Amino acid sequence: MEFNDNRVSKYSAQRGRCKILNIPLELDEISCHRIVPKALGGNDKYQNLVIMHLNIHKLVHTKNAEIAKKVAQKLKLSVDQIHEVNNYRIKQELSEI
Repeated sequence: MEFNDNRVSKYSAQRGRCKILNIPLELDEISCHRIVPKALGGNDKYQNLVIMHLNIHKLVHTKNAEIAKKVAQKLKLSVDQIHEVNNYRIKQELSEI
């Protein structure tokens, strides 16, 4: 229940935009990411959530860094956007792309 309430609040606070791409999200593109995963001590608090495009969320969680690099190139992410993705990947204990 806390997760659902906080993700709606976070979506509203981000004005329905992806944190990385800064574009408005369609309903089927919305994904809520836990910055620090529960397995590593994270929680469902508002401060630990971020709204992002579903494809960016998948990129953050892709374990194979080479595949992640290819996806980032396909999405045409800027250096700054890749840096932001890497910040989230590090908190997932995944390698940077």
